[in-house]
Order: sequence, then structure tokens, then C-alpha cells
Amino acid sequence: MAKRKRETKAKPRRIRQPSPVTSAEVALRARVLGDEQLDQLHQVVGARVRQAREELGLSQEQCARALGRTQHWLSGLESGIHAAQLYVLVPLAAASGRSLGWFVGEPDRR
Repeated sequence: MAKRKRETKAKPRRIRQPSPVTSAEVALRARVLGDEQLDQLHQVVGARVRQAREELGLSQEQCARALGRTQHWLSGLESGIHAAQLYVLVPLAAASGRSLGWFVGEPDRR
């Protein structure tokens, strides 16, 4: 009897995510800004991410897919629950014509 070859499906490529933030890094950030200021910064960044996404005409699902994240994660970012990383802000800044500083509350320089 001849053996049949198994068909293999191509595995989807996974985007490498940065390692989780350590508790020491969180403590350092809290000392530099303070918990309340850090929460306010997350709110500002989230609102700016939402504004940039909407100006680009993208849904949360489309934007999240382009960034290699989930819609649920992007929703949390826009709500100020998740902190934004540069690998998220840099492509959004480039696509929207905004500076990285704009995402953290600086005036628009377009």
C-alpha cells in the first residue's frame, strides 16, 4: 500500500509583540508622572488615536488588523485602558500626517 502525503496548511504569520511591561517599569513610570497623570495621559493618547483612526476612515477592526492587534485591544487603547506603544503610534502618525507629539497632547503642526 502506498502512503498518502498529508496536505499541510500554511500557518499564518504572527507579528512579534513586545515583551510585557515589568512591575519595575510600571513603578518607575508612576514615580515619574504619578498615577493620576499617567491615567490622564492614557486618556489623551486614546482620544488622539481614535481621532486619527476616524480621520483615516478606518473602523476599529480595520485599524487593529493593520496594526497586528485585535479590535478589543484597540477599543481598550482608545478608552485609555491600555497604554500605547511606539509600534502602534508610529504607523498611525505616518498614515495620518501627525507628529508623535500630537498623540500625547501637543498642538497640531500639520
